[in-house]
Amino acid sequence: MVISITFFCVGCGKNSKGDNDDEPAKVDFDLTTMSAVEMDSILAYLPTYMDKTMRIEGKYTYATYYGDGYKYHILVVDGAAACCSPEFTFTNYPPINTRIQIEGKISKYVDIHDGKTYYYIDATSMVNC
Repeated sequence: MVISITFFCVGCGKNSKGDNDDEPAKVDFDLTTMSAVEMDSILAYLPTYMDKTMRIEGKYTYATYYGDGYKYHILVVDGAAACCSPEFTFTNYPPINTRIQIEGKISKYVDIHDGKTYYYIDATSMVNC
């Protein structure tokens, strides 16, 4: 799945929990609490965040690659800047237009259509907002 982020996230109201239900799950970077400038800095240097755990939130949708119908799954993140959406990938498909919050590690893949390297979030948890 591909996730597009449109900067500063709004709170979901639900947080994934760690082993102890009284403590939030540990993440290296919580994009739901960052400003657009902080997120932009992370996104500009994604290769340095490989294998780091991130939390992001937004509305799920997808775009189709017209050559063969391949779907890129996208998370559009609400924000003040509402532009410049970098893409990520995640592993569970919710219904279209569902607001979700996901957590997972940053990884990379080489796209079969253009041969370029893209970064994605390999989601380990997802909650509806």
